[in-house]
Amino acid sequence: MSLKGYKITEEHRKNLSLAHKGQKPWMLGKKHTEETKEKIRQKTIIQMKKSGGYWKGKKRDRAIIEKMILARKDLIPWNKGIKTGIIPKSAFKKGHTMSEETKQKISDKLKIIKKGYKPMCSFKKGHSWTNEIKQKISQTLKRKYNTGELISPNYKDRDVGIAGLHQRLKKIKGSATKYICVDCGKQANEWSNNSHKYLLDFSDFSPRCYSCHKKFDKAYEKLLKIKN
Repeated sequence: MSLKGYKITEEHRKNLSLAHKGQKPWMLGKKHTEETKEKIRQKTIIQMKKSGGYWKGKKRDRAIIEKMILARKDLIPWNKGIKTGIIPKSAFKKGHTMSEETKQKISDKLKIIKKGYKPMCSFKKGHSWTNEIKQKISQTLKRKYNTGELISPNYKDRDVGIAGLHQRLKKIKGSATKYICVDCGKQANEWSNNSHKYLLDFSDFSPRCYSCHKKFDKAYEKLLKIKN
């Protein structure tokens, strides 16, 4: 009875599954005899020869290889005497050593090529700057950052805190201790913001001593209370 075109229902599938449950494979724990293996091998060879794919991915016997060599012995290669421009693999021999003359020729040619070669980057691997050059680079970068020629990628134009403003002010104008207090004439200790708005305007900061700074801030607080 042919089952071609017959579709198995879900109920039939379940019945088949239940019927086969608990059954063990007939070859479980068994091994083929050498005689059976040989029969399987011979049958497989016949079938593979018919399909034309016997040698695909298979190892050939030494006797068959010798037969193939003898069959191709009198054949003339299709490209014999023709310059194809293809470098054969045999040109690169394992363990082959060049003569001193060949080595010298290669060396001379490479030197000529290197003379006209310009590297993309002047920084060489393993190269180290002298302390003098390092100092010069550091001074140049500091000057450019302080004058505003160079801007750091982390630089913020807005929403800068009081601490950030004081850090920038110290970099540009230096420490307040280098200046004289604008109120009493003594040595200054801190930078004081004149408008109390803390804008990105460094001309709005003045050097003051501790006591004058406190007096200045208290006077501003009193003005605010009066206005409110």
